[in-house]
Amino acid sequence: MDINRKYLKFIIFITFLLDMIGVGIIIPIVTPLVLSESINIPFDILDDNRPVLLAIIFSTFSAVLFFCAPISGSLADKYSHKKIITVTVIINIINYLVFSWAIYTQQLLFLWIARIMAGIAASNSSVLYSSMSLISTEENKSSNFGLLGVGFAVGFVIGPTIGGLLSDSSIVSWFNPSLPTLFACSLVIINFILVQLYFPKKLAEPNRGLKISPKNLFINLTITLKDDKLRPTFIVAFCYFSGFVFYTQFMQVFLIKEYSLNIAQIGYFFAYLGFWIVVGQGWLVRVLEKKFKATEILTFSFLVSSIGIFLNVIPDQLWILYIITPIGALGNSITLPNLATFVSNASPTNLQGQSMGFYQSTQSLANIIVPLCVAPLVNFSHYSPMIGSSMLILLAWILFLTIYKPNP
Repeated sequence: MDINRKYLKFIIFITFLLDMIGVGIIIPIVTPLVLSESINIPFDILDDNRPVLLAIIFSTFSAVLFFCAPISGSLADKYSHKKIITVTVIINIINYLVFSWAIYTQQLLFLWIARIMAGIAASNSSVLYSSMSLISTEENKSSNFGLLGVGFAVGFVIGPTIGGLLSDSSIVSWFNPSLPTLFACSLVIINFILVQLYFPKKLAEPNRGLKISPKNLFINLTITLKDDKLRPTFIVAFCYFSGFVFYTQFMQVFLIKEYSLNIAQIGYFFAYLGFWIVVGQGWLVRVLEKKFKATEILTFSFLVSSIGIFLNVIPDQLWILYIITPIGALGNSITLPNLATFVSNASPTNLQGQSMGFYQSTQSLANIIVPLCVAPLVNFSHYSPMIGSSMLILLAWILFLTIYKPNP
């Protein structure tokens, strides 16, 4: 099939970018809704247990994504990438409307429903990654995955900033936490239109013989984990994602308790964090790709990530934290696309969607387990997100060096 690869790469990037901006808009909203007394969704629960409730909300999203990511990826392999992306985008539109309604009505039930729908919608990232893989060569796959990483990072820059600004009633009296979700909804509607107009009907010949059912997916997952190339990667990835999740999902708790930041200020911090991820994945990944293989980059990027995150416990002033933050951000920015590249290179062409779906499910599994396990630690100490995250990523580095010993 003759495809203008540069043009299609741009379309995949824009689709992913608009998704990530929408996700980024929600980042500074959820945690304060649960933790901050000024804008709580009211429900009868002791203040000491609110981090546990926050963990359950995060895990709900991740549990749904864990099951849906390989299903969406497999459906894309069997039918069409465009069809699956279209369905997930429609679900995402409904998700933001329900989320906005949850804030407006102050009903926890609708918030949970919105997070379930968000988990289903987020499964399209495995389809977008497999789409990018299908139009890439082995030489430029890391940089192309890095381009999606740039979309993720730009979403982190723009999204939290928009979410923080549109939630701040001190800027405009009618700004409130439900407004950013409606703005995110409008972005997804634009995304839907772009997909219908410009995304090709198919990127590869459909794998019609692929059997898709919960039973078969677990069977395929078992087969995947028995693969000598993929199994070690998934083990390392799970440890890394566990640390990454610990940091990203509970960093807001640290910022609130240590520096008393509000929604807008949390949004600005994550925008700053996202800026450095853009630098890493938009520039540094491409520079390193020309000189090193993915496995060679991972031998040092894990360690940089671990040290950079651990250093966050040192500052006693916010401006010092801003100086230290780029170390961990750059480390993570070069780790993520190279992990994805390694999994993709080890997978058959006609199973890219399924393999990348399982890879995303590895991250989702970490998103399920970690919040539930570490919530008591966050209650005990708000420094635990940095310390725990650093230790888990350090473990990933040690396992990686044990499994993938560099050639002399």
